[in-house]
Amino acid sequence: MEKNIEKTDRSAFWAKFLKMLKGELGLILILVILMVVFSVISPFFFNSRNLLNITRQVSITLIVAIGMTFVILTGEIDLSVGSSAALVGVATAAVLTATGSIFIAMIAGLAMGIGIGLTNGVLTVYGRVQSFIVTLAMMGIARGVALVWTGGKPISRLPVNFGIMGAGYLGPVPVSTIIAAGVFALAFFD
Repeated sequence: MEKNIEKTDRSAFWAKFLKMLKGELGLILILVILMVVFSVISPFFFNSRNLLNITRQVSITLIVAIGMTFVILTGEIDLSVGSSAALVGVATAAVLTATGSIFIAMIAGLAMGIGIGLTNGVLTVYGRVQSFIVTLAMMGIARGVALVWTGGKPISRLPVNFGIMGAGYLGPVPVSTIIAAGVFALAFFD
């Protein structure tokens, strides 16, 4: 009788373990396997400079993903985040080149982002239109406005100080990584 109970406990354990492997634990396992493979392929992979560069490259995606996490937690979806981020960047760069003020440009970018989010939210909540439809439309609108605003050309001649947020370093750590970590901490502890 004891052996049957023990056997049942073991099989329940392995069933639970395999279920975890398919879920979050599986993603972590895949990440660990990829890290091992990349470190075998290249001796420079676990170099601190490379790892910090990776954090710099994913910082913008992390910030956008944090916002999307809150949207998804409410049971909604936002398809316009990429186009919205592009339009916010265009607005920020255009105001920066026009005024020369980083502060005013950041306020303009924040206002553009708030305006897009507010429009999506009002149409979804008060207009009772599905978020999928609203944000699909906003994706096209934001992308179109950004394209028309820039004429399909990159905005150049931005002040060097402005580049510090995206490409600057505070000691050995990229500034964009510090900003992303701050946004993550705010979202996590909120």
